[in-house]
Amino acid sequence: MSLNNHSKKLETACKATVNRYLALIRSILLRCRDVFRWIDTVPKITLFKEYNYREISLTRFEAMRLLSELPGHQSIARNRFTTR
Repeated sequence: MSLNNHSKKLETACKATVNRYLALIRSILLRCRDVFRWIDTVPKITLFKEYNYREISLTRFEAMRLLSELPGHQSIARNRFTTR
């Protein structure tokens, strides 16, 4: 695969994927400097800011099971599930 194909792929990739590639490049450059002494300095490679959250949806069965396990005084959560 040519470099051109990689750059097209990275244009559409998410930030986490690009960060993995950049981290790999950074580690290779650091090894070239520290272990092999092929280069004197390593350019600073800045990674993208990632927002590490996942949106989770409960199935109807999981929601009903969760509600059945809640104590009676937590009716706020029960109302939240049943009004949507």
